[in-house]
Amino acid sequence: MDKEIHYMFKTITEIMQRKANLVLRELDITFVQARVLFLISLKSGQITQKEVEEKMMISHAATHGILKRLNEKGYIEIQQNAIDKRNKVLVITPLGQEKKEVLEKIKGMDQPLKALDEEDVIQLKRILNKIISYIKEN
Repeated sequence: MDKEIHYMFKTITEIMQRKANLVLRELDITFVQARVLFLISLKSGQITQKEVEEKMMISHAATHGILKRLNEKGYIEIQQNAIDKRNKVLVITPLGQEKKEVLEKIKGMDQPLKALDEEDVIQLKRILNKIISYIKEN
């Protein structure tokens, strides 16, 4: 990959994580934990652990640690899946639901995309999806 493009991806990621972490301090959770909590809230407040692993592309062990901390803080409940006992169902708690307002501030992190017109956003999504697919396959 072109070093300049690699640097640009890294810079965007670091700036956005830094800004998100300023908002997340009041929640006492990390950027990754917030992403998981937000993902659960998008799925009507319930999702399986396997879905989190797949959507976030993180290992079972890493997911387990993140979920354990979210559970200890009272943001989620971890329940056994009635269909597949090996897979856990994650349910957002009332406390986790309350924190959704703060997560909405993170959703506002799409502000940089306002610098692009609709066609630019479509092209960017297409290109990024192409990169993601390539990375997953290789």
